[in-house]
Amino acid sequence: MIWAIVQQVGGQAASYAVFFLLAAILRPEDFGIVGMASAWIGLLGAFAEIGFGAAIVQRAEVRSEHLSTTFAINLAGGLILALAGVLLAWGAADFFDTPAVGPVMAALSLGFVIRAISLAQAAYAQRELRFRALAVRDIGASAVGGLVGVGMALGGWGVWSLVGMTLVNNAAGAILIWRTTDWRPRWREVSLARARELWPFSSRILGFNILKALVQNVDRLVIGFVLGAGALGIYTFAWRVVVFPVRVLSSALGAYLFPKASRLQHDHPAV
Repeated sequence: MIWAIVQQVGGQAASYAVFFLLAAILRPEDFGIVGMASAWIGLLGAFAEIGFGAAIVQRAEVRSEHLSTTFAINLAGGLILALAGVLLAWGAADFFDTPAVGPVMAALSLGFVIRAISLAQAAYAQRELRFRALAVRDIGASAVGGLVGVGMALGGWGVWSLVGMTLVNNAAGAILIWRTTDWRPRWREVSLARARELWPFSSRILGFNILKALVQNVDRLVIGFVLGAGALGIYTFAWRVVVFPVRVLSSALGAYLFPKASRLQHDHPAV
């Protein structure tokens, strides 16, 4: 349990410190442009893993074939979503009447592929209650991404420092989780039958993720459309300051209790 808390608190503390540093260097409009792009990225992100990672954590018995199948599905989904993000980028720019949103959204869409490479690994680590590995990933990735973001901001890269920070954070997280888990995907183990076994639970998670994505991003879509990048940047900063600390402990508890209770799912008194 303590490592689940360290994972959330450590990762959030690192990103928090970087966020305040960047707020002192960059303009509100820079945060607003990324917020506009991220709103659309967030809607697409509801389909990022189709709930298969959660199904891996929840399932009473998991074989390597389940993990390899999940990896293949996530990778295919990541490639499709990255392409969709690039194709929709300039439509999003027209929606907000902010041309800078187009290239920013196209670049951030690459994160779908980078994250897809590590989703099955992260689900496996969570299932095995390896929160120390997850903590190392989150804290290390936040630190590396933060250094790149602050360095780019000081170098005058503006909004692209936020893009660079996000992509480097994703890449560092993928590298770290691969280094701290011993399972590796095998293409010969990819099986449609295993996907069918995971689908009943993952489909419910997918439905929840779609609703969650709408709830969490509709405010940014409306504010960006009506008030513009500057107002959205200020709103994004205020939201991070107020809401994120409240979510840290609840996220830690949920991340720990989900795999723990899943292992006890057939013992109702124990749950």
